[in-house]
Amino acid sequence: MYILNDDTEVRSIAQKVKTFKNKPYIRMECVLQTAGDINRNKRSYEKKTLQESIDKIMPRIKGREFLGELDHPISKNPSRQLTVLYKECSHIFLDVGWRGNSLIGVLETTNTPNGQILKGLAEQGVPVGFSYRGMGDLRPVMENGENYSRVVGPLH
Repeated sequence: MYILNDDTEVRSIAQKVKTFKNKPYIRMECVLQTAGDINRNKRSYEKKTLQESIDKIMPRIKGREFLGELDHPISKNPSRQLTVLYKECSHIFLDVGWRGNSLIGVLETTNTPNGQILKGLAEQGVPVGFSYRGMGDLRPVMENGENYSRVVGPLH
């Protein structure tokens, strides 16, 4: 079992950015992950594996309990890498779903300093990257002369 803290190649410009009059947050859609693609950490996530992990977290998403941070935690501590701190959060996931092999997230920025930074970046069209944090197993793969690791379940 490995801790997976992937800085994916998926950098997307927020789509369907919605502002609310007199509200300090925005709502947007972003590509979170692309199943089957090899990321910069030389890892590939199978759609089935990602869906299994989504199924586990969906109750937290629907309850507005699944938060994200603006940046990676700079820590080798496994517990810290898997825990989003309230003081560091920047967004709340409202929904996730598939568009082809792209995992799409609907999220809302938080009224926190990091949420305001994310809001400003999205409003100015800056591509924002998302990382998958979890625990899972890796299987070495060699395809077309390229070595990488395929992430296989279970993801936690």
